[in-house]
Amino acid sequence: MVPTETDFARAVERPRDVVQDFYAAQGTIPGTVHAVESHFRALFHDAERRMRIPLLDEANLDDLMRQAQSPEGRSKGVLVRWCCMVQDTGLGCELFLGTLKAGAQTVCGLYGAESRVESTEETDASPKNMAERLVLCGVSMPGESAWAHQLRAGSDEMSTALAQLALDRDPSSKAAQERNPIGEQPKVTALVKFADVDRAEQLHTAELIEVLGLLDTSFLPNPDLPIEGYAEENLAQIPCIHALCFDRFNTGQLLLPLLHSAALTTPTSSTLEESRASLIAYLAQHLGGDALAAEFVLLAVLAKIHIRRPGLAVGSLSLNLSNVQSTSPKLGFFEALAAVLPAVVHERLTLANLNDPCRSFYVKSTEAGISAGRLQLPPHSCVLVDEVCMGEGQLQDAGVRSVRALANLLQNHVLTYEFPFSEMELDADLNVVVLSTGKSFLPVDVQVPMEPNASHLGEDAVPAPPHALLAWRTYLLQARENHATVPESMSEPIQNYFVERRQSGPRYAYTELDLQRCLNLARIVAISFGQRELTPAAWAHAVQLDEARTQRFRS
Repeated sequence: MVPTETDFARAVERPRDVVQDFYAAQGTIPGTVHAVESHFRALFHDAERRMRIPLLDEANLDDLMRQAQSPEGRSKGVLVRWCCMVQDTGLGCELFLGTLKAGAQTVCGLYGAESRVESTEETDASPKNMAERLVLCGVSMPGESAWAHQLRAGSDEMSTALAQLALDRDPSSKAAQERNPIGEQPKVTALVKFADVDRAEQLHTAELIEVLGLLDTSFLPNPDLPIEGYAEENLAQIPCIHALCFDRFNTGQLLLPLLHSAALTTPTSSTLEESRASLIAYLAQHLGGDALAAEFVLLAVLAKIHIRRPGLAVGSLSLNLSNVQSTSPKLGFFEALAAVLPAVVHERLTLANLNDPCRSFYVKSTEAGISAGRLQLPPHSCVLVDEVCMGEGQLQDAGVRSVRALANLLQNHVLTYEFPFSEMELDADLNVVVLSTGKSFLPVDVQVPMEPNASHLGEDAVPAPPHALLAWRTYLLQARENHATVPESMSEPIQNYFVERRQSGPRYAYTELDLQRCLNLARIVAISFGQRELTPAAWAHAVQLDEARTQRFRS
C-alpha cells in the first residue's frame, strides 16, 4: 500500500498512536517492530519528506526537548531525525515492559511508551512480558563543515551560527561532553535505543547513521559505577531517541541528492575536467600558488582504502606538505578545505595540546564511560595536522600516547582504544594532510616540498562564487563514490616503467615501494578524472606528478 499524505501527517503529529495501531494489528512485539520499521521507512523514503521531520541539532535541541517532555509530547510522541556518528557500542541491552496498563487499555511498551503511563502498578512485570532493546551512544557528526550542516538541515548561515552557540549557553554533563571527539565544537550527544536488536548489533564504532525516532531522555549508563551508586543523582541525563527505523550512510549518499536539488536553483555548467582544474587552482591560491601541492592535496582527500586484510590496508594517501613557514596562512588553507569538504578537523600539534589529557587522539575509558579521542571520526573525514606550531619542550605521557596513536593511524590505519587492563585497535580510514617546516616526523605516504610562487605571495585569495563551490562539492563527493581498477592491459606498461627506472638510476634507488606508491597515486588520478579503470593517460599523469615531486628534492 502506498502511504498517503494523511499517513504522513499522522506519523509526524501522533507517532505513538501509529505504533499502538500496529501493535493492535500484530499482537506481538517482534511483529510490531517489523511493521513499524517498514511503515516509517516507506513513508519517509523520499528525501523531501524526511526534510519535513525536525532535525535534532544544537540549535533546536532545547525546544524539541521541551516538546518531548510536555504532557502532549509524552502522549503523542515527538518524531525527530538525527544524523550521528556511533560513538560507543558497548552499552549493551536493557529490559523494558512489552505491554503497559493505562487504565483499562493495554499499551504497547515499545519506543519509550512508559513515559505516557502514570503508573505501572497494574502492569504485568513477569519475565514473559519483558523485551530487550540495544543501547548505544551517538554524537552529531564531528568536524562537519558549516555548508554540509546547512544543506542537511535546510538552514541558513545564521541558523548554523546560532547552533554553534546553543550548547554553550547550557553545557551538557561532563560525561556527555567527553563523548564528543572535537570538544570545542558544540554537538548533541544522545543515546539511541533500538528495538531491532539483531540489526543494531551490526553497527560499528565511527559509522554514520540516520535515525528516525521518538525523542525522550535517559540516563547514561556507567558500567564502572558500583551497583549501590546507581541512584539518579549519580547518573547523567541526556537526550535519547527510540529508533523507529535507521540507515547507515556515508556523506556522499546523504549530501549528493541535496546538492543536485541545490543545483536546480544555482545551476552549474562545469564539466568534470573543468571542475577538477578550477578546484586545483582554488586550492593553489591558499598554498602560495603551488599547483603541484594543490593537486596532491586533491588526490589525498579523494583517497580511500579499497583493500583491507589483517595487517594490510591499500588505497590511502597521507600527505606531508613540507617547507611550510610559521608565517604561512594555515588557517586560510583549513577554511578553504572546509568550504568544499563535508568534514574537516584542524589539529595543531602544540605541546600544550598534545600534553592535555582532555585532547587525546586515542579513545580511552574513564570514570564517566568511554571518552572519545579526537581521531574518533567518521570515515573519510579530512584531518589537517599542523606540525609547524610545535615548539621546544617535553612530551608528557598523554602527549607520547597521542603521537603514538596518530602515527599508528597513519601507518596501520587503525585507532587505539585504551581500557584499564587492555588495549584494542579498530579500523579507521581518514584523509590526513600534515603541514611541517622540514620533513614530518610522522610516517606519511608522500612528502611534497612546497614551492610558493613569488607572484602569489602577499595576495589575498579571491572568494569563490556560490556556483563554483557547488560544483566542487558535487565533484568531490561524486569522485569519492567512484572506484577504479587496474586492467590487465596496464601490467606491461607499469612493469616496463619499473625496469626503466631501475636501470636509469643508481642501483636500488627506485624500489617496489616506490612503484606501489606511484600505482596507488595513478589509481586515485583515474578516480579524480571520473574513470572506472586506470588508463595509459592517467598512468602517465601520475608518473609526471611523482617525478615533479621528487625533482623538488634535488633542487
